Amino acid sequence: MSTATPNASSDVLDFVVHKANGLKGLVDTGLQSLPRHISNHQNEAASKWGFFQIINHGIPQEILDHLQDAAHGFFGLPNEERKKFWKGKSPTDTAFLATSFTPLKEKVLEWKDYLSFRYIPGDEKSQTLWPSVCKDPVLDYMKRVEMVIKKLLELLLTKLNIMSNDQYKSIEHRVVANGSKNRVSVPIFVNPGPDALIGPLPEVLETGAAPRYKPILFQITSVFL
Repeated sequence: MSTATPNASSDVLDFVVHKANGLKGLVDTGLQSLPRHISNHQNEAASKWGFFQIINHGIPQEILDHLQDAAHGFFGLPNEERKKFWKGKSPTDTAFLATSFTPLKEKVLEWKDYLSFRYIPGDEKSQTLWPSVCKDPVLDYMKRVEMVIKKLLELLLTKLNIMSNDQYKSIEHRVVANGSKNRVSVPIFVNPGPDALIGPLPEVLETGAAPRYKPILFQITSVFL
């Protein structure tokens, strides 16, 4: 086997796990596709469970630690400082503070405050207006995770629901909060441009399955509250 281009499923396992190159090492080889045996595992996890874990992604632990520290740092600011970034009052629409506090709508109380960032590569102008207490850690993380996200989407060759024709569904999930300790989550949502036309991928319909969705502009499907 050439360490530059592992192809057989056994070679990939050996290269990634046994030789400790990790997924990042596999990406760095320039490999364009994986053996069907490997992609089948990803497909099964995405279609049956809706989750899978990525390890050896190449993002240093200190970057992740700094990101969590940045989140705690922002929410630890005085209320008057946080309010400067409240949704609708923030100096930029790419970073704002909001809340899910809707007691009249929720049967189960899962209230949270959240700081939302919309990362657009090259948009330094709006990024200069992000909260200074967490701007640099967030940007450092975003730039690194962007490479992982792109490769993951290339390997899966699909997106949730519409583009996979309901093969991959967004699974409802819950996290049990600790009643005595603050909890921080850092989710990332990857979206196409607002003018992108999305619909079931042709590859998904090759088996003869009928399309469950008509092509539609992505911006029509997006609602953020």
